[in-house]
Amino acid sequence: KAQGSEYDAVVLSLLPEHDRMLQRDLLYTAVSRAVSLLVLVSTHDTLRAAARRTATRTRSTALAHRLAAMVAAPR
Repeated sequence: KAQGSEYDAVVLSLLPEHDRMLQRDLLYTAVSRAVSLLVLVSTHDTLRAAARRTATRTRSTALAHRLAAMVAAPR
């Protein structure tokens, strides 16, 4: 929902437990939306990992499989 929006204050929590979401584009989006204040809660290692990781993983939602099953299902 933040695409193209700006906020006076942004709080970003980057935790090691959120490993799958730690990517550079998420970090950039949060930082670039903050107008006056950015509060970043993280460890150095976790922040470094997020800054280094690009979005090379493909999403695994099984959407194509679900749609194919819906189409194939008898009505």
